[in-house]
Amino acid sequence: MSLVALVTVLLTLPSLWIAEDSRTAVSRWFGWFLIMAVVGPLFSNEIRLKLQVLDWTRRLLLVSAVGSLLLNIAGIRLSGRGMFFGLMGHTMILAPVCALAAIDLFCTLKRERSKWRVVLLVICCVTCVGAGSRGAVLGLTLGILTHVAHRKEGFLVILMAAAALIGISYVQAGRATDRVGKDLSSGLFSELTAKGTNDTRGQLWDFRISEFQSSPVLGIGFQQQRLSREDSIEGFIEPGSGYLAILSMTGTVGAIGFVGLVVTMISSLYTRNSAIPGKYKDLLRGWTAFFSLHLVIEGYIFACGSLLCFLFWLTVGCSMSLHHLSRRKQIRNRNIMRVGLSRTRAAA
Repeated sequence: MSLVALVTVLLTLPSLWIAEDSRTAVSRWFGWFLIMAVVGPLFSNEIRLKLQVLDWTRRLLLVSAVGSLLLNIAGIRLSGRGMFFGLMGHTMILAPVCALAAIDLFCTLKRERSKWRVVLLVICCVTCVGAGSRGAVLGLTLGILTHVAHRKEGFLVILMAAAALIGISYVQAGRATDRVGKDLSSGLFSELTAKGTNDTRGQLWDFRISEFQSSPVLGIGFQQQRLSREDSIEGFIEPGSGYLAILSMTGTVGAIGFVGLVVTMISSLYTRNSAIPGKYKDLLRGWTAFFSLHLVIEGYIFACGSLLCFLFWLTVGCSMSLHHLSRRKQIRNRNIMRVGLSRTRAAA
């Protein structure tokens, strides 16, 4: 069991006591606790299960990204909200899914060079941009840039993705003979261009800051919000930022636990003492970079029913568990070597 993760969980408990809707808060807390226990960092010895989940998740993310682009090109709408539809329920889910799949492929190219992987990478980048989430596009860029500093392939992929975007937009514009086609021709870029530099999170951030100021020690309650937009659905939680959600919902007490978790996470991935195997280190670094930026504008950190919440805590769980177990293995091997050397010297 990870002591840091356990402390993080325990420091969220006071927010259950202060919540106005305690029954809802407790049920949501148990859902989040299950994620922390199964795929999160709470139990480090369940690494085999986490890695199996991680490997299957990587495949499903890729299928979702490629399938969504094919559906859009064919003009087939299955379900979902937003101009750029696909296999996800909303474009704001599709975009980060494609970004994570793209980062995964880019990291894989470091070990396995394949033309097909480059094509799939470009497809994922195109779908991510088409889905129209500015946070996902910026997170994708940051995730790739964590590895691109010493790799010229990264710039080549970015150029290829840009060329593919232009090509697909012309194809869609040429076939825009009906309403769906017109949506597609404008949809590839309209989600991003329509938003431009519009501030869609400022009001939500102000709400979370006001909530924190009203109860700075314990917060207003786990997965609770007192202030919301006028057009928001009743009962729908929209924090607007994962970091501000921690402050407003769990207060300073809860934030202390998450600071410790972040420090441990950075130590696990980015320091010289990192013991994570190279096969997973690049992927987890890229995904961590993505989430570090994406959580600025999306507040799914406690949303146990959200796919992105699951993916985030899976990333944290694999990173900390791999580091912890690999570190223990290194220490054990060193002790074995020391015992062997001491016996050799004694025999001599």
